Amino acid sequence: MTILPITYLGSIDYFACLDGGVIDLGENWVKQTARNRCEILSSRGVETLTVPVHSARLTRDVRIDNSKRWQHIHRQTLVSAYRSSPFFDHYEEQFAPLFEWRWEFLADLDMRSTEIVLNILGLPMLRISEQYIEAKDGDTDLRGKKSLRRSQTSARAEHSARRVGRRLAEKLSDESLGYTQVFSDRFQFVGGLSIIDLIFCEGPDTKNYLATLRRPSTMRQAQG
Repeated sequence: MTILPITYLGSIDYFACLDGGVIDLGENWVKQTARNRCEILSSRGVETLTVPVHSARLTRDVRIDNSKRWQHIHRQTLVSAYRSSPFFDHYEEQFAPLFEWRWEFLADLDMRSTEIVLNILGLPMLRISEQYIEAKDGDTDLRGKKSLRRSQTSARAEHSARRVGRRLAEKLSDESLGYTQVFSDRFQFVGGLSIIDLIFCEGPDTKNYLATLRRPSTMRQAQG
């Protein structure tokens, strides 16, 4: 079983790990992770979109700080970054509720963003646990990996990465496994961004891309 944290518009790494997983809402809250932020590629390079929150002891109790205009900022940033992408017009309205509804709890926002992505991919919603899950032998516990943020591939964080995350990070940094990004004329391929980057750029091929990352043969190549 794969044990996952919640994520806001989770990374490609995150969705590549979904395989019979369960999302743990009963874990202790961890600051500065993908639980309330995502990374996209704009004309200025990699940008982080952060949902402002009021911290709590448990993730399920974390409330969003709606005194900030974060929804307007996030939507405008996404429009600016992806309006010229091949599939922006096709999928943009599906993500609209994230920026129109007034969310009280971060968990509700994150679960809705995950549900939208899974609907686009034609996959069922993950199981959810309100209580903390004790990892057992054979489980893949991804809660301590900074929620698979792209920055987890940095040298400073590499020593703490589990093998699954490290292999994925290596694969996603490999340009042979890349795709054409909006600003490919300015920047080299950037792997491991928010899944929204892949969806807007690749559309229906997103599911096939994720399947390629999961193939055992590709895993072995990444290890080598």
